Amino acid sequence: MVSAKKANALSKLCRKAKDQSMEEGSATTRSLLLKSDNYSYWKNQMRSFLKQEARVEAFKMKENESINETYSKFTLIINRVKILGKVYPENEMVRKVLRYLSKRWEAKVTAIQEAKNLNVLELEELVECLMTHEITMKIYD
Repeated sequence: MVSAKKANALSKLCRKAKDQSMEEGSATTRSLLLKSDNYSYWKNQMRSFLKQEARVEAFKMKENESINETYSKFTLIINRVKILGKVYPENEMVRKVLRYLSKRWEAKVTAIQEAKNLNVLELEELVECLMTHEITMKIYD
């Protein structure tokens, strides 16, 4: 027999799972748990997630791309991963963008890493800084 304390804890857990399943974007007809009857759903979700995660890690700026084009592609990939439940912290996204830049940006990346605190640098501020530098590079080319 289940004690009242265990029954109460189980009841709270069930309510919490129900509340989580009712969050925006969640399906109300699918279980949050992986079971044999919903295996194909979760299999597809995991495939999508892993595919998008791989895109994030494999992303690189092309030599002829502008910062605006690169940032747009990066944002699209990050948003796709976010839909699947992975949220990157701001400072991690900043570091990823710096890693993805092409070789011609190497000096600027080094300057930003030395001059700015990457733990508090916002992604928008980084992109603005890179766009300003891109305009300057075009003037001198």
